[in-house]
Amino acid sequence: MRFQFVFSLFVVTILLFSCGKKKGLFKSGISFEEGNDFVYQVRSATREYEFAININGVERHYVSFDWEMPELDKSGVVFMGDSALNNAMGMHNYMSSGYLELEDKTSVWMSRKAFTELKAGKKVLMDMDGSEEVFHMVGTETYSFGDKEDGVPFHISVIIVKNAKGNQEIWVADDSENPLIVRMELDFKIWLTYYSGD
Repeated sequence: MRFQFVFSLFVVTILLFSCGKKKGLFKSGISFEEGNDFVYQVRSATREYEFAININGVERHYVSFDWEMPELDKSGVVFMGDSALNNAMGMHNYMSSGYLELEDKTSVWMSRKAFTELKAGKKVLMDMDGSEEVFHMVGTETYSFGDKEDGVPFHISVIIVKNAKGNQEIWVADDSENPLIVRMELDFKIWLTYYSGD
């Protein structure tokens, strides 16, 4: 009898632990599993097109995804390691076809350090593809997009950050593990429009 109780307690503990270890924005119904798709719409001064990513893997120490811009005939792979995800204070926003490994910049994600400092109200100096900008948090919002189920959209809690000049704005998922960028305005605009997962 005692063995059954101890065994049951062990099973319940394992189940709770495994549920707690799931990655992603589960409150929003979004996860970062291999094969999941995210599609962004991009608008530049001269055209509008899709930027689609397909997750290869997301773990604490790395993020990898395939990407393509079908209208521009561009595609590639991005790999970000532990150093980039934890400490990068720069962003890579202009994609060229091929394989790209990032160590001191991030793409689509914001680094955990930048996110944590911004959310704490600090001013953060970031390299935005060669232009240094000081960002600060200006508010929070709920970003809604796509179709989660029966016409109901996904809802993601975000923090909103702007540069000192006020001409660059980034909406970042309020998730310290995976601070995914859902909307951004630089000299182009990009916003998340679609998600498909398991």
